[in-house]
Amino acid sequence: MPTDRPRLAILTNMVAPYRRPLFELLGERFDLHVLLTGFEPNRPDWRGLSEHGRLFQVHAVRGLQVSPPRRRAGTTIDRQRIHLNPSLLLSLARLRPDAVVTAEMGFRSLSALLYGRLAKRPVWIWWGGTLHTERETGPLRRAIRRAVVRSNPRWISYGQTSSEYLRSLGAVDERILTIQNTVDESAFQRPAEPSHSFEPRPAILSVGQLIPRKGLSELLAAANRLWARGLRFSLVVAGSGPERQRLVRSVGPDREPLVHFVGSVPTESMPGLYRSCDAFVFPTLEDVWGLAVNEAILCGLPVACSRYAGCAPELVAPEAMFDPTDQSSIDRALESAVRGTLPPSDPSRVWPIARVADAIAGDILRVVGSR
Repeated sequence: MPTDRPRLAILTNMVAPYRRPLFELLGERFDLHVLLTGFEPNRPDWRGLSEHGRLFQVHAVRGLQVSPPRRRAGTTIDRQRIHLNPSLLLSLARLRPDAVVTAEMGFRSLSALLYGRLAKRPVWIWWGGTLHTERETGPLRRAIRRAVVRSNPRWISYGQTSSEYLRSLGAVDERILTIQNTVDESAFQRPAEPSHSFEPRPAILSVGQLIPRKGLSELLAAANRLWARGLRFSLVVAGSGPERQRLVRSVGPDREPLVHFVGSVPTESMPGLYRSCDAFVFPTLEDVWGLAVNEAILCGLPVACSRYAGCAPELVAPEAMFDPTDQSSIDRALESAVRGTLPPSDPSRVWPIARVADAIAGDILRVVGSR
């Protein structure tokens, strides 16, 4: 359909449910095309979401995906998702977008930068890594990233901690659009009835993939120490992943009634789960942001958040941050959640999705309109 709106291409690996509302808002300003360069097999419930939206089109770009393990101290904590799409440059040439937004600093971004150079079109790299998540980046990869920065691309960063990392590579503030990683707040702020009944109370919720880097082993160990001291509470764990059986076994038969593994919960059912609990604890060992924290805050739960979550400095009060690798620190945070002494969450810290869309669209239109 002909349009006089600028054509925008967004390169990513899949249309995540939290991205779809943002893409719809951007589709009001642009002739928006989302080019998919791969899929993450750890998100099987998201596969059906990678289809055309009401205001944007989705195109699959064929390629190869490799998933080497990510290791820390000799242990696999997650898997990398590396997408190689030699036909991506051809897809961009056929689409002829006026601007390109590309996720992360991998093959897809190198293809986008080459297209931008050949077609003389602006490119933004949407970046989420922090000094903590990238602390073990090898010298070769870091040198490549510095070279990408020197090529003078424009940046969209997940938040302050991501912008801090970009500056460490030599990016200048004038080229960084700092936003927040976000969810559609209306889905979590509208009234919802509790969907579960957990006993004993209080019920402390944690949400995330059941993989080592999410810190659930550390949280369960802290819960065991508090139960041994006589504190009564339930721990609710939402999410799926390869660590489930090991985590279940770590609880022990005498404390099984105190831990509720509820599995993977559909996005539309999450508000009811949040409202079934009394506090939220996010014990991640590394996360570029941590969208579950946004959701918990929007649902009105007090939140204790790991200092290793990229969102922590922006969304959580300093006294509600903790170090999950420090036994006394995580124990204090969990005990505060159990005793109800966490500071109340402040939803005004969370950017509404319209503010994020306005910031991205405004930056792109300012550059495209000046050409």
